[in-house]
Amino acid sequence: MLLKPELECVPLARSLRYAIERQRKFETLRASPFLDELTGVLTPQAFFTMARHSVQLSAYNHSVLLAASVEILELSEKTQDDREIRELVFIRAAELLQQAFQAPALVGRLAQCRFGLILAGMTEMAAENLLHRAALEIEEAARSQGQPNATVRFSIQAVDLDKEVEQQFGIGLGTRQRAKAAILAD
Repeated sequence: MLLKPELECVPLARSLRYAIERQRKFETLRASPFLDELTGVLTPQAFFTMARHSVQLSAYNHSVLLAASVEILELSEKTQDDREIRELVFIRAAELLQQAFQAPALVGRLAQCRFGLILAGMTEMAAENLLHRAALEIEEAARSQGQPNATVRFSIQAVDLDKEVEQQFGIGLGTRQRAKAAILAD
C-alpha cells in the first residue's frame, strides 16, 4: 500500500515491479500445481517426487547425480517493503538457478530461503563453479534491491543411492528422530 504523501519514484517503481512479477508468476502457476507460487520452480513435494525418479534412473544407468542446496541468508524482513524485496530476491534467485542449470536439472524451492537442485551429466567441480557464479549474482541482486547483508551459502555432494533423497537435503530427519524419541519415551 502506498500513501499519497509518501509517494516517491523508487517505492512506486518497486511496488509496480513487485506487482508485475507476482501477476506473471500467478498466471504461470494456474497451469500447474507442482510449481512454487512465488518463484515458479518445483514445490518440495514435486521436487522430491521427481528427484526419487531421477535417482532410480541413475541407478539403472549407473550414472552420477549431484545434489545441491542453495540457501539465502541475512535478508531483512522488518517492514512490508523488506518482505516485498525478499520475494523479489527469491524470484531472481530461482531465475538465476534455472538459467545456470538447465534441463535435465531439477530446481525446487524446499523452504522459504532454500532451493534444492538435482544435477545430472556434470562434474562436481563444474557444478560448484556454476553455483559459485549463481551465488554471487543472487547476492548482487539482493544488494541492488536494498538488502546489503544478504549472503548465499551452498553445498554440493554426490547423491547416495542408498539414502532417501529427502535425507540428503536434511529434510525429514528431525521428524523421524522426534518420533523415535517419543516411542522410546513411552
